[in-house]
Amino acid sequence: MVEIEIKAHISTSKRKDILAICKSRFDYHGAFLKEDIYYNSKSSDKIFRIRREYSSMGKWETILNIKERNIIDNCECNNEIEFPIVDEKAFKKFVTLLGYKEFIKKEKISYVYKHNGFSYEINNLRGLGDFIEIEYLAESKTDKELVFKKMEAILKEFDISPSAIETNSYISLLQQKGK
Repeated sequence: MVEIEIKAHISTSKRKDILAICKSRFDYHGAFLKEDIYYNSKSSDKIFRIRREYSSMGKWETILNIKERNIIDNCECNNEIEFPIVDEKAFKKFVTLLGYKEFIKKEKISYVYKHNGFSYEINNLRGLGDFIEIEYLAESKTDKELVFKKMEAILKEFDISPSAIETNSYISLLQQKGK
């Protein structure tokens, strides 16, 4: 599976409008606090994150994520591997022994909705502001064009300009801000 994603900057007032639309039309999947720690190594160009995710429904879990990120025409097409970490302390010790070090942290609050195979996350990222992410899991990258056209139509429906689309990763944006 390939994750096809688009994200865009939104204002605080636009965030309220989008949340109202999502509440009236889509299935609510909860509010989440996502605390990410990113790791890198001098001996590898691969980075990964450990995410602590707390849901409004009282559930929490720790997840490892590594992705092969590709940007094609303002759209991310990612191959991702994710799995739960049972013993976070032992896992962190293990990756430290492999030469990986923590290099940046990210925190976001997400309100998640789903509809017709699409996932909508209305996010607030500490130090970066508000964003909307629209994601779709496709069989392959060949589905990207059709999915991207649907995503563009969704952004238009939310009255979000194509100029608001952000192709930089959140960690790149945080690094640019010196966070």
